[in-house]
Amino acid sequence: MLETNLKQGLKIQIEILSDTHTRRYSGRIEDTDQDSISVLLSLSDADEKAGIQIGTKCRVAFSMAGKTYAFDTEVGAIRSNGSTQSVIFPRPESFYEWTRQYLRLDMSVWIRYTVVPREEMGARIDQPMRGYTQTLNISGGGLRIPPTHSLSIGSILELEIDIPTELEPVLAIGKVSHIDESGCGIEFLLIQEPDRSRIVKHIFKHDRLSRQQRNMKHEENEQASEQGDG
Repeated sequence: MLETNLKQGLKIQIEILSDTHTRRYSGRIEDTDQDSISVLLSLSDADEKAGIQIGTKCRVAFSMAGKTYAFDTEVGAIRSNGSTQSVIFPRPESFYEWTRQYLRLDMSVWIRYTVVPREEMGARIDQPMRGYTQTLNISGGGLRIPPTHSLSIGSILELEIDIPTELEPVLAIGKVSHIDESGCGIEFLLIQEPDRSRIVKHIFKHDRLSRQQRNMKHEENEQASEQGDG
C-alpha cells in the first residue's frame, strides 16, 4: 500500500483549500506515526506561513512511482522552532491520484461573463445574466471568482478575459464546476489554444516577477539584519 511509503524525507506540497486566495507551501515529512504526519515547511516559505493555522483545510500532495497522489485534510497542530515551522496532519486512510495540468496563480484580471440561458423544448426558461468581476486565481484550465448569487453549479458562461498589456480579450466558454463560501470555480470548456497560451504566458511572467520581488525583499531583510547585528 502507498500509505506505508509515507516516510521521512518525502517531499510534500501543501495547498490551502479554505482560503479566498490559494496558497501553496513546500516541505518534507520529518516524522510519522500511526496517527499523524509531521511536515517541516521549507525556509523559503517563511514570509507566507501566516496562512496556515490549526483547522485550515488543505490538500497534501506527493509524487511516487511517477505519479502524483493527494489527500484532503485539516491542520491538526503546528510546532514552531525559531525560523522553522512544522505542520501536523492526521494520518490519511486513503489517497487519490491527482493531476493538475496547468499552473494556477493568485492574480486579479478583469473578466466579463454572460450566463447562457437554459432551454427546455426549444424555449428559454431564464434570461441571460451578465457580470463584471476580477479573478481570485487563474490557470490555463480555468479560473476562480468571488461568490455571486447569479451563478449555480453547472451554469455555462461566455467569458471575456482581459489580459494586462494586451488589446484583445481572451474569449472562452466555461462551466461553473464548484461553489463555496470563498468563491466560484469555473473550468474552460472551449478555448482556442492560442488564447490559452496567452493566459499561460502571462501567468508565468507574473509568477517570475513575484518570485524576483520576494527574493529581493528577502535579501533586503537579511542585509538589514546584518547591519543591525553589526
